Amino acid sequence: MRRQQTGLSLIESLISLVILSVGLLGVTKLQLSLNKATQVSRERVEAMALARNQIEQMRDTGSCSAGSVGPTTPYQGSTSYTLNIACTTATLPVVTVTWVDSTGSSNNAVIQTNL
Repeated sequence: MRRQQTGLSLIESLISLVILSVGLLGVTKLQLSLNKATQVSRERVEAMALARNQIEQMRDTGSCSAGSVGPTTPYQGSTSYTLNIACTTATLPVVTVTWVDSTGSSNNAVIQTNL
């Protein structure tokens, strides 16, 4: 008489556990990568907002005023931004925002527009 096997053996359970662990490790690595990308994107959005605010201030006065602003830490977080303003003409500012992101890379964002 043959006995029917029921349930899982120890080897099958261990193999399943290893496969599950590898999958969870991959998902964890993906999540960490997405968190870093989200932080870098958030820093870029803050930099662009600072540049737009600076241009709006110049639009209020009606003229371009060259110079440097910063370092500044807006809103939340610990990222420090520096704004450099160059005027190609009296009504054509170029605002460059520079910062070091959370990964240690130096970044910049540039906006040029007519007042």
